[in-house]
Amino acid sequence: MVLLAGGGIAVWRSGSSMDAAPAAYLVTTGNDQPIRVGWRHRHLSPALPLKAGQSVRIPDGLQTWLLNQDGALNPVKGPTLVKVAAAPSSEREFLTTPLRQLATTPPAAGSMLPPEAVPVTSPSGLTHYLNPEITWLARQGVLYDVAVVDPADEAAPPRILRGVRPPVRLSALETTQRPELPSDRLFAVIVREAGNSRVSGIARFLTARDATAAEVPTSPPALIEEAIRATAEKPMRAGDAWLALTRLPPEWSDNELVLRLRLRVATELGLTEEVHQVQAAMRKKLGLGS
Repeated sequence: MVLLAGGGIAVWRSGSSMDAAPAAYLVTTGNDQPIRVGWRHRHLSPALPLKAGQSVRIPDGLQTWLLNQDGALNPVKGPTLVKVAAAPSSEREFLTTPLRQLATTPPAAGSMLPPEAVPVTSPSGLTHYLNPEITWLARQGVLYDVAVVDPADEAAPPRILRGVRPPVRLSALETTQRPELPSDRLFAVIVREAGNSRVSGIARFLTARDATAAEVPTSPPALIEEAIRATAEKPMRAGDAWLALTRLPPEWSDNELVLRLRLRVATELGLTEEVHQVQAAMRKKLGLGS
């Protein structure tokens, strides 16, 4: 066991390869300090991957999150010693699969949306927001009509807004109903090009039982926490995670954990172009070229 760090966070490695896949991550809470790993000083923001077998000593006064391979996000406050166990096989393998494998493996056949579709990116899957922000990947210069409908209640009037571009707040849609959605209920977002009867994009979503009228977080540490928690839920809060990830500062865009989260969410939403862009960023990070 070799001591690799002096001040700050001390990291020991025990029989692990330098290019091994991550088994856990330290994630920022916003009160970061430089971290010395080996002979290098690194910043925690937004996340630092840890290998199986590493032991990390968190110094006094530092608060952070530990993201385990099972997706659990646990608070850590120094001084303490964190020991990283090997990552078992699980459905959260996108966190621990070698980055090279993620960067070079094409999406499964049939998992992506057809090229002619207009992807609805939020809300989708489960959502914790009763007044969600509705987003879709709009084509340049095109206006859209948007509707939110209740598939289980044909008598319920739809919420509609015409001739708009994303993003659109649900409460901006015209309706005779309450401005917020009820919790624990299934809905669908339907997007059409303005004045066209043909559906361009659709997404179904479920409002969570504990959904609230809260807004999407604004601080970068809160956004990365939201993205992590959203991808861990069952069903995944894919739309909520998308909103959080697309609001992260540009300097965080090539962080390994952020790239892994982006790839997982893009795959869940069927976003072919986003998957290709993230995989290209991964290959660049690995020095593999395009």
